[in-house]
Amino acid sequence: MKSVEKQSDIERAEGLETFKKGVESDYTVPNADKAATVDITARVGGRAVLRLLNQQNDTKPPKNPLLPNEKREGIVTKAVHAELLARKIILTEAQRKSLKLRQKVHMIRSDEFKNLRVTRDIKNEQEVSDIEPKSDLMKAFLDEKQDKLLEAKGK
Repeated sequence: MKSVEKQSDIERAEGLETFKKGVESDYTVPNADKAATVDITARVGGRAVLRLLNQQNDTKPPKNPLLPNEKREGIVTKAVHAELLARKIILTEAQRKSLKLRQKVHMIRSDEFKNLRVTRDIKNEQEVSDIEPKSDLMKAFLDEKQDKLLEAKGK
């Protein structure tokens, strides 16, 4: 008597071959299954948010009638200048006067990018949204003003 292979045996053999090929091939883990890294927000991690370092948030002290020619800088400008010094980014007096606040903040962003591209997976400078403050004035801004500004903006 001749043995006849059943259809289920053929399908089982094909399935086994497919399984063996799958085991031998390289497996790529889908993004959904990859272990997630913990993103610590700037607020929690003690970092200064760059978008708050702008002219609008730069509150200046009131004018002193006894010192009419006094140089009045706001808290953001003072913090940015102190941060530039702490990071050893040298500005001439002409640059200090002529560059806008945004350009100075961009210099700080560039410096932070140089430090972060090694430790974080950052591809370009625009991905840097916060900085680790190096100067005492920037830390003071972080402590005094940042939480209030973030709450006012609803973020």
